[in-house]
Amino acid sequence: MKKTFILLFALLPIWAMAQVTPEAVIGLCPQMPTAAELAAINQDAVDAFVTKISKAIKQAEAANKKQIEASAGKYKSDLNASLKNQYGKSADELEAMSEEQRKSFAESYAKQKLQGAGINKTVAEIEKMSDAEKQAMAAQMATNITGLSAADMQKLAKMENMSDEEALAYLQQTGMLGKVQNMGTNISQANIGKNSSNSVSVEKMAKNMKTESDYNSEVASFISKRKKSRETLLESARNLYNTKYRAKIESLEKRLGEVSDPLYPGNAETVKALMKSLKNELDNLNVEYRTAIATPWLEQTLKEMAQIKALIPSARKADAANEELMKMRGDAVVLQQEAISWAMEYLHTASNVTEFMPSL
Repeated sequence: MKKTFILLFALLPIWAMAQVTPEAVIGLCPQMPTAAELAAINQDAVDAFVTKISKAIKQAEAANKKQIEASAGKYKSDLNASLKNQYGKSADELEAMSEEQRKSFAESYAKQKLQGAGINKTVAEIEKMSDAEKQAMAAQMATNITGLSAADMQKLAKMENMSDEEALAYLQQTGMLGKVQNMGTNISQANIGKNSSNSVSVEKMAKNMKTESDYNSEVASFISKRKKSRETLLESARNLYNTKYRAKIESLEKRLGEVSDPLYPGNAETVKALMKSLKNELDNLNVEYRTAIATPWLEQTLKEMAQIKALIPSARKADAANEELMKMRGDAVVLQQEAISWAMEYLHTASNVTEFMPSL
């Protein structure tokens, strides 16, 4: 009976995460090590933390995997309904077709969509066109769908290798930001499902797209600042070692190596005492340096964890907006993972607290 109770209590954390939430994932994080523990020569406390955080990450990933698998049935049902609504055929019906039937169906559907985009040509006719003609047609389609001109499209093409922050600044500088926002509304209106063609739906879709855009900007800002802060701390740690500790530590290591040589002259007890003294001095110097760099690194890690917690409400809103967008377009609804992903990132960020030593 006692073993049964022990087993039940061992399973409680897993049962509690049957419905995976960001709060449940974050709640798995063990107590963070102190700067003194991170800097200590004896790393038992750090090793224990690493074991616990690794276990927490694996448990969260396993629970989330089960949740995703459990949603697969609903997704398949949604997919059948979505494809039936958009193409007139369910996923099961398309799968049951022969290759020739699928090809014929695809060509017919492609012709229909091309006509909807203002292009009165079949796929076969397009295949016979020159590259220049195809490019001109593609530009015309893009203009018809988005409301952007060919010149606008060329401006957008320049954003291909930009970061999110650079792209946003570029859109503002070129006066394209408003056009892109309008483009979202145009595309939304074109993609709204058969039963959602009213202006209220267009407005809701545009609002959801803005929610996602605002969230993406928030995420990009966090990632950029976090990267810069970490790089600055590691560079400062490297500079501190080179200017204050390298010469002393290397000198002590050299001296300890000399004294450790079996051929080193002197009384055995005296040599042993000297070795102990040198080792203690070296350990103290290393702990002093490690404390100096572990302290700001721990503070930065805790700051990032707090920022991730603060991001989760926005991630939840983005999840809800994206889910509603999929429903409004008639798409199959997949399990939304932004909020959960950030909770996972919370655990991974916590595990990164041990990575404060720079490459020297």
